[in-house]
Amino acid sequence: MVRYSIIVVTLCIISACSCSKLLEDDMLTLERIPNNSNSLRLDGYYFSEFESDQPRFSIYFFYENGIALFGDNPYVSEIEEEEERMRSGDYYATIEDRKFKWGVYQIIGDEIKIERWYPSDRPYKTFLERGEIINDTTFRITTFSKPDGSGAEVRDELYQFKALTPKPDSTNTFIE
Repeated sequence: MVRYSIIVVTLCIISACSCSKLLEDDMLTLERIPNNSNSLRLDGYYFSEFESDQPRFSIYFFYENGIALFGDNPYVSEIEEEEERMRSGDYYATIEDRKFKWGVYQIIGDEIKIERWYPSDRPYKTFLERGEIINDTTFRITTFSKPDGSGAEVRDELYQFKALTPKPDSTNTFIE
């Protein structure tokens, strides 16, 4: 009976360890490197308008340290209130512990790459967006895929710059 109990306990431990491995979030594959270029302005955010039930914005913040912050999808009609939340620190307080808001980006020549976790059932998966920089206030996302390139989708999302000071802090516990 003791031998049976040891076997059962051992199997439970192995099973628990295996399951925890399966539930781990994806790791970012894009290296976080400081952005030393002047390719894009960093003193605000970038937005792209899209249609849903009402027009909305997709928002990104980029930081000199290579961190990217996804700034939600506010309704176009509510952008002024959202900007006030961003300036006041209220927005950061609601997202600082939400892993799917954070990621990294790289600029190489006129190409931009953004990798971040996406909200879904856990574990979180990472996805890579690639695009072209048009000028220091505009870029276009042209592809969306898994980091290994699989599942690629063609996109045409034009992002434009809007100054915002101060913008949310880039400090987070998910990216070293």
